[in-house]
Amino acid sequence: MEFRSDEGGRMPINLSLSYSHGFGAFTPFFDALMQGRILGSRCPVCDEVRFPPRMRCPTHHIETNMTELTGYGRLLSWTTGPIRLPQAKDTTPLTFGLVQLDGAINSTLVRIDADETQLITGALLRLQRLKENSGLPHPIQALIFQPV
Repeated sequence: MEFRSDEGGRMPINLSLSYSHGFGAFTPFFDALMQGRILGSRCPVCDEVRFPPRMRCPTHHIETNMTELTGYGRLLSWTTGPIRLPQAKDTTPLTFGLVQLDGAINSTLVRIDADETQLITGALLRLQRLKENSGLPHPIQALIFQPV
């Protein structure tokens, strides 16, 4: 095999890396997502719940506790466009929306499994349960909502 560099003295090299990605303190959050459940974080001082969970309350700067949410929320806004998710091979039209989850004080961006014509502001959405062996490259991709 012959190796040659280009005029700038560079040679293309393909690298690949495999590693184990640890979730640390967020392991319960990702495990719950894969089971079709949502965990947020609750501050023991102000009792505010946020999603996605935070390790510390942004107001009181103390450690929070994981707390289960209902898995329901209200659609605030949405957009659809061609997207290629990480580790996906194809670009496909996907819908993402800003959702106010029941029990949380903040809103969050989630993927929505619905035709855009089915969506209206204020629509009730719920976390979609995944099929066994969904083959997702990362558990955060299980955060998919659908209209009720």
